[in-house]
Amino acid sequence: MSNPKIMILGTFHFETKEGTDIIKIQNENRQKELSEIINKISEFQPNKLCVELRPSEEEKYNKIFQEFLEDPTLDLNGKLGEYKIKGADYNITESTDERIKFAFDLGKYNRINYINCIDYFDGWSQPKVFEKAKEDDVAYKKLEDSYMRFANAFYSTFNESASIEKIFRFFNDKETNELQHSTSFLPFNEIGVGEDSVGVDFVASWYKRNLHIFSNLKSISKEEDRILVLYGAGHLKLLRDFIKDSLDLDYVEALDYLF
Repeated sequence: MSNPKIMILGTFHFETKEGTDIIKIQNENRQKELSEIINKISEFQPNKLCVELRPSEEEKYNKIFQEFLEDPTLDLNGKLGEYKIKGADYNITESTDERIKFAFDLGKYNRINYINCIDYFDGWSQPKVFEKAKEDDVAYKKLEDSYMRFANAFYSTFNESASIEKIFRFFNDKETNELQHSTSFLPFNEIGVGEDSVGVDFVASWYKRNLHIFSNLKSISKEEDRILVLYGAGHLKLLRDFIKDSLDLDYVEALDYLF
């Protein structure tokens, strides 16, 4: 018997609303590129698939997935309107969302007939920290400069001329993940002190969320499982660390399958 093997495929969120669809994920060429990602990552041969939705959504989500398996031409947008699958603090309304058609295609390709929802979300207080930082011009400038370090790296890669494969390689690179963590999360810890430590509260909530995700993942992990986790790449640094630090899980790098 062997430890469960866990692979996390860090992804960007497939926004298609006006003004946010830089990649135009709904286009035929982009869909072909996503199919290539599925072909490559499926060489891992997963027997379980997890997505960034809370367990409370799992039953409704899998009802749509089962209907999709029976009929790949299913009107997924219509089903999303009917079942009202909730993401963080919003309903998913478009099948282009990475947790819908892309995840469904991943599951179908690997003959997985049930997808696990392992997210945790109890709010997002980052905007409050930015507002607090504005009370000190120096602190705000430092926070903004740090945040923009990753933003600049992000937008230099995330553009309409970049291939999906290049984008996924960027998001699953360990250096990228650590840069995002050290520039876009940890610096918030310095905002506010004592009883007004809103920055510490935000960073603690980020760790808390990822610890809950990790706990949910462990709860569905069995010996000899090969689990593929499709998740926003911002989570990758902490989840990778938690899995690697665990004595009864083995971590597999997605990047090894993307070349």
